[in-house]
Amino acid sequence: MTSDEVVAKISRNKAFFQFSGGGLTVSGGEPMSQADFVTSIFEKAGAEGIHRALDTSGTLKADDAAKVLAHTDLLLLDVKSTDPDRYKSLTKVSQERFWIMMDEAAKRNVPVWLRHVVVPGITDTLDEIDGLKQLKCRYPNIEKIELLPFHKMGEYKWETLEFTYELADTPEMDKGRVAEMQAMLDAAQCNAG
Repeated sequence: MTSDEVVAKISRNKAFFQFSGGGLTVSGGEPMSQADFVTSIFEKAGAEGIHRALDTSGTLKADDAAKVLAHTDLLLLDVKSTDPDRYKSLTKVSQERFWIMMDEAAKRNVPVWLRHVVVPGITDTLDEIDGLKQLKCRYPNIEKIELLPFHKMGEYKWETLEFTYELADTPEMDKGRVAEMQAMLDAAQCNAG
């Protein structure tokens, strides 16, 4: 489909989502792997008065962040880890692109909802919560930080694709513990000055 076709199809449903505050969310896979296409869709959807949300892990070329965020109303950004070494261990890339995305969103005052999957023995640490608190204080455009408990529902996809699933022996995250961590994060205050 072309971006015109996508936006025409979405526009037909505008009456159903415009009054509830809904709109268009582009996610993936990784939508930034098609940054030009997403930019075109967002630009055209914006001209139609459609709210545009981008759901990404922030892996992109630096130029793409500015291009897409110029037409984005809400950024849903996945935080794999706040620790640079752990981030690289989990993603096999540096945090540089995450910071580019965060800085560009702040520069453009695009609201951000951060999402962090809490994985037992990997990202369920208090230093991750402290790192998220620091992000919350550093970027005033962060509206929400959501902690999501690790689950095993997608494990079958790895098996179907005959890939090795590195988290096969990792238990699901205790939802009660995630709720406690979320409460600590939500109560965090930023120091003035």
